[in-house]
Amino acid sequence: INIGRNQSAIYYNGNKLNSFDAVLPRIGASQTSYGTAIVRQFEMMGDYCVNTSESIKSSRDKLRSLQILAKHGLDTPVTGYASHTMDIHDVIEKVGKTPLIMKLLQGTQGNGMVLAETIKAAESVMNAFKQVDADILVQEYGRYFNLKTVSFRGGCLTGENHSGAKLHGFLSFLIKSV
Repeated sequence: INIGRNQSAIYYNGNKLNSFDAVLPRIGASQTSYGTAIVRQFEMMGDYCVNTSESIKSSRDKLRSLQILAKHGLDTPVTGYASHTMDIHDVIEKVGKTPLIMKLLQGTQGNGMVLAETIKAAESVMNAFKQVDADILVQEYGRYFNLKTVSFRGGCLTGENHSGAKLHGFLSFLIKSV
């Protein structure tokens, strides 16, 4: 990235990237900070980004995501938040009956998440989390929601090494809804 008055640019392999009609960010969780900086630069240069840098950052923050969904009236599991494990008993009580999902705020892709089937199991998890002095989310277990859900993982749908993105552009990222 080059930042300057009337000189802002993004370079890839030494070549300056020109303006794009649309940017489709695909950023791994371990690259959030760097990736959102690049997306912000595209935004500053006037390129349309399907996912804004702010939306990407919000989606990576479990608590913030839940706050946004609740603010807009979408149903979410009853969730409690504790900054330290000493607050956890009150949080467990306010969330309700077991089973409970207990999550470290920082975990991704299922890491740092435990299903506690009983209060005793929840207390054991809490004791384990005390060792890392972590922020914790406690949620009601979702099997009672009776929601039909599906998870899509898009990407290059036309071949290995993401060759389709170069050959077919946007079409490589389309997925058929079921």
